[in-house]
Amino acid sequence: MFVGIGSVINVYMLPKCTLVRRLTRHRSNLASLSVTSNYLISIDQTRNLIIWDSRFRVVHEIKNETFCVGQVPVCANEKVVAAQSGDHSILLLDPSNWSERRSLSAKNKSVNALDISDRYLLAGGYDCLEAWDLNSFAKVREIATQKWPGY
Repeated sequence: MFVGIGSVINVYMLPKCTLVRRLTRHRSNLASLSVTSNYLISIDQTRNLIIWDSRFRVVHEIKNETFCVGQVPVCANEKVVAAQSGDHSILLLDPSNWSERRSLSAKNKSVNALDISDRYLLAGGYDCLEAWDLNSFAKVREIATQKWPGY
């Protein structure tokens, strides 16, 4: 189990919640954590993204990017890592070498939620819900959302 407290990630062994490791690479408070079978991915408030392996070694770090804090979903088959960028786009990274695979332009002014499966990426915001096919990187669906007063 992983718990972010301030700029530290505490790693606990279940079922007794024994503290086994403290990860202290971040310099500011954590904003988001995502876990796969092989990686732990974290973003802090200064928008530094760190990828840790299963032995808690840093395998890649992207500093001072325009990542929006909040969501760092990871594809179940671990072929794509997606993170929202501050310019209304979604950055897709290739975990084999951590290079940028593609950048998808989102219609939403603010993407509040991301979800990813083996085949599709979903991005939701105040404007609409968008779906992309991860094989072709084509947008396959866009659904307008209900406008609430004040948003």
